Amino acid sequence: MATADAAASRQKALTVAKRSIVLLKNEHSVLPLSPSLKSIAVIGPNAAKAQLGGYAPDVYHAISPLDALRERLADKVDIHYAKGCDLQGERADGFAEAVAAAKKSEAVILFMGGSSATAGEEKDRADLDLTGRQSDLIQAIAALGKPTVVVLISGGPVTMNQWLEKVDGLLMAWYAGEEGGHALAEILTGACNPSGHLPITFPRFTGQLPMPYNHRPYGRVGSTLEIPGPLEKERYKPLFPFGYGLSYTTFSYTDLSITPRKVSPAGKVTVRVKIRNTGSRSGEDVVQVYLSLSSCRITQPVLRLCAFQRISLDAGADQLVEFQLGAKDLVFLNEQLKPEVNIGGYSLLVGSSCQEGLRAEFEVVKA
Repeated sequence: MATADAAASRQKALTVAKRSIVLLKNEHSVLPLSPSLKSIAVIGPNAAKAQLGGYAPDVYHAISPLDALRERLADKVDIHYAKGCDLQGERADGFAEAVAAAKKSEAVILFMGGSSATAGEEKDRADLDLTGRQSDLIQAIAALGKPTVVVLISGGPVTMNQWLEKVDGLLMAWYAGEEGGHALAEILTGACNPSGHLPITFPRFTGQLPMPYNHRPYGRVGSTLEIPGPLEKERYKPLFPFGYGLSYTTFSYTDLSITPRKVSPAGKVTVRVKIRNTGSRSGEDVVQVYLSLSSCRITQPVLRLCAFQRISLDAGADQLVEFQLGAKDLVFLNEQLKPEVNIGGYSLLVGSSCQEGLRAEFEVVKA
């Protein structure tokens, strides 16, 4: 316990928590919270409790998001708290108190999601919407027209068609550990710039699952009745794709190059790309490199993450990021389950998610 609670261990836990939290939506730059705010409403069943997820110890030292915000904002901001509803069940008798708290506040933060009681081992979900009356509470608060942010504290993806377009901001906080409350308070108030990227795909509807970004090609065209218009033409359009994550600043990707363009199966290619912080504040980004094969006698994933690198840039600064890809990055398992490098064309996508970035090609030729 002395080692686990040591100052250095706590600092590591805080760093990991801050880097894991993903900013998914930030309309009208609702986050970070404006320093001019004099009052905020903190609402939701996960606001006043530190959720650590399944297999958490019985004894732990964690702080809730509510207490972490109170600690950070101290006497500068009036915080009006209301639970609103439970994680499960149909009771809505707390809605009135939550609406009243929101009405007397300049902005609202809703801490929603789940716990080890609502999902996990032997608790599979048939529906990925928020449990209980949480979606109804979000909509009731959003209808007030106040700047509204939803923070999801959950171990997995959430479908949110009922309310996503009605809120201004969305953070995915996972179960961020004992320092998760402090991490959220830092991100919400702007002391930390979020830099997390999704390690999973968020579907629009539960029925879209399974939805891995690295699925194998298939012959069926497919069509989903509930996904209308142009989205239907994009056979694989998630709500938020694997690798996705926003920041309080912006980044541009330019000057992608691959050398050499032809390489032997045992050779290496060097991938370079320039990243520039085009925003007004410093921030971190995770540069991702995805690989796909033009053809192979054994079907391969349409896309595969083969490298990534976290970088930190001041506002206006740029950096040339370099990756080296060799046989270990290109291999597939052949008919004998032996590693083999395919002879033929390869395509790289370099960007900030599995669906956005720059593309370039190279070729593996016989030695």
